[in-house]
This record gives sequence, C-alpha cells and structure tokens, in this order.
Amino acid sequence: MSGVLPLVSAADAIDDVAWFDRHPRRRYRARRGEGGLWLIRKVHDDVYLRTISGTGEVLADTDAELGPNWFAAARPQLSFPKANRESRQAGVRRAGGRR
Repeated sequence: MSGVLPLVSAADAIDDVAWFDRHPRRRYRARRGEGGLWLIRKVHDDVYLRTISGTGEVLADTDAELGPNWFAAARPQLSFPKANRESRQAGVRRAGGRR
C-alpha cells in the first residue's frame, strides 16, 4: 500500500454507524470496501477510527479477533503481542467507564 488510505464514502460511513447501532456492545467491525478489508474501531459515540487490514482476511467476526488486527494495521510498528495487549487495554478502559 502506498501509505494513502482511500476516502471513506458517505455510504460506507452511514453503514458503519448503522452497524454499530445494531451491535451496541461491539467496538470493532470488518467490512470490504475500496482498497480492501477495512477495520473499524468505535472509539466514542459516533467517533470511528478506520484503517485497512494488512493481512486481508480476518478469522472471526468478534472483538477479540478484530481488536488486535485493528491495532496491528493502524500501528504496524507494534508487534502482534503488543497490539493484542493494547486492544485488551482499550477494552478495559472502556469497560471502566473511561472514554
């Protein structure tokens, strides 16, 4: 990848909002879009951080699977164990009420 992410279309943004509204307990989502497999992290209310997966395929549609993949794609300098730790810590911070 050239380092420049494709733009998120209005339709994709609306679809992400609707998906998270239907799945209020989820923090991560994967969907196919322009440029490949998008990984989306819901940070707060309608605040989403999106990146393209470097691996292309996700094994399971769960936060436990998508969280470490999101961190690994968004911060490729992290080792996978560090990305996994950061995704768990993000979950603990959210579960504790801190956003």
